[in-house]
Amino acid sequence: MKLKVIRKQVEGKIFNSRIIKLYELIENNKCEAEECIISAIMRSIKNINKENKGISGLAKHLFMLHNNIALYSFNNTVYFVLKENKNDLINKVLHMSKCLPVGEGIYMAEKCIELGYKVNIYDDNQFYSNLNIYDAVVMGADLICRNGIVNRAGSNKLAALCKKYHKPIYVLAGSSCIITDKRYRKIIRSGNFGELGKYYDWMPIKYITYLVSERRLYTANDLIYYLRTAI
Repeated sequence: MKLKVIRKQVEGKIFNSRIIKLYELIENNKCEAEECIISAIMRSIKNINKENKGISGLAKHLFMLHNNIALYSFNNTVYFVLKENKNDLINKVLHMSKCLPVGEGIYMAEKCIELGYKVNIYDDNQFYSNLNIYDAVVMGADLICRNGIVNRAGSNKLAALCKKYHKPIYVLAGSSCIITDKRYRKIIRSGNFGELGKYYDWMPIKYITYLVSERRLYTANDLIYYLRTAI
């Protein structure tokens, strides 16, 4: 499918800047997994609203368990949950990393402040150092497959720290984020993202407390089993 067609379909939507960067890499023939990534993007565009509504109801109950919630980077689904459940969650304190050099965390902070949330934003290193303040960490996912979860660069470090210090980490992502393309699984397994490495890394599924999808909550073991049997 032509990239200009994809661009038309995301026009006017709040979309992840890493997805925009993928367009550029694909256009310049610098992305080895372009076909499956385009497929994942198209599924995400098509299903995002339906999936987000399902995720919102489940995620709200997890958010309600905590007072200080750390958010990593900008993610449509996480933002949708906060917006949809503002009346119930408005007293929560949100903590965010700036996510430089792109500044996705700054953008997320601005959007949450507009909704009326109290937001603390930190330099990236300070965000990791303040882990003891957070009751839970929440992030989205760009892609999920058997070998791991692909998200913004730095996600793996954050998830490993959460695991080490027994902090719950919730990943909010719909079923459209799951991909089956074997070529992309190979890239994820090797950790060799090439130019994508500036924007992405991957984290092992074992680090997460829950994946919140529109279908159900998955523990790490649940998700590993599902991916092994469904793909």
